[in-house]
Amino acid sequence: MTNGKNLKNKQTNVKQLGLFVVVGSILFFSNTAWASEGGSSVMGILGPIAFGWALSIVVALQKPKIGTMLAALIGMGIALYLGFQHDAAAGASACNISSEINCDLVNRSEYSEIFGFPIAFLGAAFYASIVGVSFTALANVDQYRLAGKLLIVTAVFSTLYSVYLAYISKFVIGAWCLFCIGMYGINVVLIVCGWLWDRDAKATFVPSEDLPVLGGYGEALLGKNDGSLGSLSLFFFIGVIIFGAMGSGGNNTAEKSASVSLDQWYLVQPEGTLALDGTEPVYGNPDAKYTLVEFADFECPYCGMVAPKLKKIVDEHPEVKLLFKHYPISSLCNEHVAREGHANACGTAVAADCAGKQGRFWEFNAIAFKNQKFLTKEDRVFLAEQIGLDVAQFRLCVDDPSILSGVKSDIAAADKVGLQGTPSLYLKGIKGSEWVKIDGAEEELSQTLKRLKQGDIPPATLPKSGSY
Repeated sequence: MTNGKNLKNKQTNVKQLGLFVVVGSILFFSNTAWASEGGSSVMGILGPIAFGWALSIVVALQKPKIGTMLAALIGMGIALYLGFQHDAAAGASACNISSEINCDLVNRSEYSEIFGFPIAFLGAAFYASIVGVSFTALANVDQYRLAGKLLIVTAVFSTLYSVYLAYISKFVIGAWCLFCIGMYGINVVLIVCGWLWDRDAKATFVPSEDLPVLGGYGEALLGKNDGSLGSLSLFFFIGVIIFGAMGSGGNNTAEKSASVSLDQWYLVQPEGTLALDGTEPVYGNPDAKYTLVEFADFECPYCGMVAPKLKKIVDEHPEVKLLFKHYPISSLCNEHVAREGHANACGTAVAADCAGKQGRFWEFNAIAFKNQKFLTKEDRVFLAEQIGLDVAQFRLCVDDPSILSGVKSDIAAADKVGLQGTPSLYLKGIKGSEWVKIDGAEEELSQTLKRLKQGDIPPATLPKSGSY
């Protein structure tokens, strides 16, 4: 009998090893294929994550709790990275590869928060709670006999939410976030781990008489005669508090300023060249020593936060003038965006240029950024009235196809310089006629100007944009 059991265990181990080898081979050859097609950056991120998916399942086949803990740790690591990168002051994400594969476009969109709280930190708290339950269940099996069922339910809910977020990414924002995809996969893996955990627990689990139809899922969701729900809720609550404090810290202006190093240059070399066509509206002294160009989208939440701060910086630094160029994240006018995305961004860009025709671009710029949720065609006319435009002339202007051509010219300039997200800032005057990209946003720009003012000289060779 013992020999038969040992033989069965050996066969199981061989099957698990075989599965691991097969999955590893698939990932290796997929990586090779992507690299040969110039997609090594994609697989450089997804490859290790997919390996983590496979490893978690293989471990869970033998040790469900350990496999679950491993998957949750991977998910928590990804979620924390996205949580910190949610703040644009953190700089560009590692997975900003193109306009269609761009973590920042997704992770900094209006869909990346729930009541102002980054969903990435909520995800981190969820994964942390699973880690906590998995760890405590190792020593208290009897108290967590329903943990597998609870894990299945919560992971299914998370997977359904992942499907919703994937839809938003593809059909609304028009870009993919590779790290987000990593978490989507982890949620599916957790369903498998939950099933394996529950399979092992079924030998000792007997459903209660009052909820037999649900097969124990009722008890799991109600926390009846089991510690799984209570522990999961407690660990999640603690995670929300801890990660919430991290998120609040990231939004604190004083802490942001403190995090900007006084001895570091926040400058990178653009991927391409930036061309001006002379139509850009100018804020500040037209003869200023330094020229700052801002690429922005009127429906981009972070652009709305940064815009007034940039004007304040220019007001405080007369040696700088600010130029504005459009980059609407919408396929309605931007061929580099796959989907409609910010549906009112193109029209608002046109409206802003029409306001500029009447000498009030910056007034419209300010009021549009303050009213990002109200930028429909009718809303734009109302905003035009509020800043004193000739509405009849404004209506004629927005229907002029040449105005839209100007917006598309800005988009072409953004593509040429290698823009990866909004807002993006470019500065000229530091290295003669060469443009440099600000590696960050307003805080990094402010620090750069302070260093220039005190006579510091930037390095002769700058890192390339996207190489960090």
